[in-house]
Amino acid sequence: MPEITPQNLKADIEAGNTPYILDVREQNEIDTYRLKLDNVHHISMGAIMKNRSLIPLNTDIILVCELGSRCERVAKFLTGHGHSASHLVGGLKAWRALVGQ
Repeated sequence: MPEITPQNLKADIEAGNTPYILDVREQNEIDTYRLKLDNVHHISMGAIMKNRSLIPLNTDIILVCELGSRCERVAKFLTGHGHSASHLVGGLKAWRALVGQ
């Protein structure tokens, strides 16, 4: 399963790349901590199947959640349906530890 580390994601963003980030957390989690990056989209894990048509097929997608397990499962699902998807290793907890947000 394709994955990206927080360090590699940070390096990509600093290099000027704007990845398509799909946050699969629940709304109450987003209300607690909102990812402060461009091009972040939200579809909770439970709503992915019915909203899959909203997710672009010809774009590399980076999936994020709090700890990394949900986004890994969603990445597997999307990859199985023709999407190019990877998940953020360690989730947003690891991201916050790296960038201090």
